Amino acid sequence: MSHPVSAIIRRCLEIDIGAARVYQNFMRLVLPDPLATLCRTLYADELEHIRYWRELVVLAEEGEMREVFEDAETILYEVEVIAAKVGAMRRESTARTDIDTETLLLKVIELEYVLLHPSFIVLFSFTTARAGTKTMEGEYNEHIEHIASALNTAAAANPLFPVIGDMLRRVWRETRRLVNLNQIDALSGILNRRGFHEQVRPLVFLALRKRYTVAVM
Repeated sequence: MSHPVSAIIRRCLEIDIGAARVYQNFMRLVLPDPLATLCRTLYADELEHIRYWRELVVLAEEGEMREVFEDAETILYEVEVIAAKVGAMRRESTARTDIDTETLLLKVIELEYVLLHPSFIVLFSFTTARAGTKTMEGEYNEHIEHIASALNTAAAANPLFPVIGDMLRRVWRETRRLVNLNQIDALSGILNRRGFHEQVRPLVFLALRKRYTVAVM
């Protein structure tokens, strides 16, 4: 039986593969710009996310990520619920033959909102940036900005879209802030025990893979 953290990461990979398929299915439809450009952009973003999750799958299989979550079983259940929702959206998008601007943007909002689970952000810190690429958190920050910017210019389709775009930005920022608060001592402003281990663990794994000499003060 695989470790819960390994199962969580595999589900995250499955979720982003499903999200990529949704945008790929939308790309099959005859869409006006800027919707066609948005779907191509989001599809390309998801391919980058898939690359990051595959990197983490390897780390998990090597047993290097067993202590990431205090309650991994609960996180696994929540991620499996998200995977089921994304799977249903993928199947629905496969059956579509056309879609209007408002419906497409509502589907994008529905899909991306469920992907803002805090556990994803915790796992982002374990990925490393390759030469010329962003970190996973930086990549996802840009991904949210792509969506929010598109919604901010879609007031003609629905006057609430600019508001929802700003809300997505805020949910993303607040989720990141809450994850950080969980790792930082409120009085001193420095990493607590959990935060220290979560921050140092990726560096230790990197040092092991690269055969770096490490010192701790």
